[in-house]
Amino acid sequence: APPGGGGGSDDGKKSDDPPPPPLEHADVEWRLRPPRGTKWTKRLSLKFAANAIRWDCVRKGADPPPVLCPKGGQAVLEAYAKVPGKLRKKKIARFGITTQRGPPSPVIDAAVLDIYGVDFAGVGAAAIVYMFVEPEFRGRGLGDLALEAIGAIHAAQGCDFTVLVADDDGSGKLVGWYEERG
Repeated sequence: APPGGGGGSDDGKKSDDPPPPPLEHADVEWRLRPPRGTKWTKRLSLKFAANAIRWDCVRKGADPPPVLCPKGGQAVLEAYAKVPGKLRKKKIARFGITTQRGPPSPVIDAAVLDIYGVDFAGVGAAAIVYMFVEPEFRGRGLGDLALEAIGAIHAAQGCDFTVLVADDDGSGKLVGWYEERG
């Protein structure tokens, strides 16, 4: 997660406690959900459709699709982890993303040419709308794992690039974190 995230004197831990270990994909359960504000009937029909697709794949002996994205342009990728002493997994992060390739944009085409030196006229991009990690899980690599998962979702949707606009209220830490990760 971004520098300065997690830890600190207000999290109830002693400063001499060792930091928690970094998270790996095996530690996280990813769930792709429709965005907030989606009617419950739509959520139910999407869940039914996803389960029908999975069942049909099992029936045919085929592998299910790598990603089942809700239609409509946006979704929320949620991260869950086991918490010691709890039966249920805890939601530890959420990431708003687009779920379909956006229309070509001259601004994005120019940025790709400037950054990579390649003219991808009509490049297809998807976006990260927001990223949020619960404070007690910051600094454990969850943001990096999320960027990998989101990149895979966007690749499965036929997108060439994932874009985002970082707003960190002027500190520069968040923008620097994203720049370090390309």
